[in-house]
Amino acid sequence: MARLSLSEVDRRVAALRTTVERATANLVALDDDVTRRLLDSSHVLSGATASAWADASGRLARLWGGQLALQALLDRVDHLRGTRRSLPPAALQAVGEVLDGMSVQMPRLAGEGRRALTEGPESADPCTIDAAVETMSKDYDVVSEVVTAVARVWGDVVNRLEGLAATLALLEEPAGRQRVTQPNELRALRQRLDEATRTARSDPLALDIGGVDDLATRVERVEEAAAIAARAHEDADRDLDDLDAALGEARSLLGDCRIAIGRSEEKIVVPETLRTSLDDDATTLEQLQEGSRLARHTEAEGSVRALRGKVDVLLEDLRRLAGLAAAGTERRDELRGLLGAYRAKAQAIGLAEDAELEALFGRAQHSLYTAPCDVEEAERNVTLYRRGIPAREVGPA
Repeated sequence: MARLSLSEVDRRVAALRTTVERATANLVALDDDVTRRLLDSSHVLSGATASAWADASGRLARLWGGQLALQALLDRVDHLRGTRRSLPPAALQAVGEVLDGMSVQMPRLAGEGRRALTEGPESADPCTIDAAVETMSKDYDVVSEVVTAVARVWGDVVNRLEGLAATLALLEEPAGRQRVTQPNELRALRQRLDEATRTARSDPLALDIGGVDDLATRVERVEEAAAIAARAHEDADRDLDDLDAALGEARSLLGDCRIAIGRSEEKIVVPETLRTSLDDDATTLEQLQEGSRLARHTEAEGSVRALRGKVDVLLEDLRRLAGLAAAGTERRDELRGLLGAYRAKAQAIGLAEDAELEALFGRAQHSLYTAPCDVEEAERNVTLYRRGIPAREVGPA
């Protein structure tokens, strides 16, 4: 073994001190890691995660043992080196032997090798500083990989699964189930989600992340289908509300027609055809109201559109009948005015004393001023009177 110079000794000691300080800082950070603490205190780990953490926790224990061994070696080297500006050859030889020799008592993993009769419960193997650092680096990588992988599942993946569970819960509510066309798929998704959640919590390293992605895609697909169904349901509700509003307008018009006819009956003779048409429309209205109730129960979009078309036709006819019911007395009053104008014309041309024309006038007047007035008959009589005037129109004698 070549003798080290004092400067080389100091350089090697400084490097060892940096290594020990960095290793200590990383181990303290790992010890404070939340996931590491949860793994260490968990009583529900199973499967691949339980095996991996059993190995990792053993390596973590060896890491701390290795760190203590390196610290002890550093303290020993500091003691041998001291603070002197120079060292005698023997002291330099002793420091070099410690730095280059099998000076680190590296703990063994549990179950690694056999314990000798004279070994204590904490068995260890002597090794060089470089070998100890290499072993510790490998152990640190194994422990960090397990903690990082578990942290990813217990963090982002579990949060994602909880979000999917919340979405499924909404779809599983009564209002949500009505919008899912395949309830069996909903049950299958719930079963898969529950299984994935149990695995994520107890055996996160065994969780199939790709399976979670597929599960999320399927939940999103069902949610989208339910959203489309919900929008269609809202549209159907709106169409049904519009239909009910139109039916309400039809009921109101029907009532207005009956009131108008009832009032008109005191003044005019209501045509039987008008009554028949109104009765027919009343029957149609009852049928459409029943159809609306059935459509609201079944939410059949096609039937709602068909019903709305029929209601529009009914409304048009009821408006026509309402106009006819109101037009009877208006026409009677108009005919009265016409009859008066025609009489004035007859008188102006010297036909006031014409017996035949007066007879026509009398019939027209009687039909217009006798209640209830038969408007159709009165219109015929007024027309006969009007036609009789020109036939008797003569010039001056």
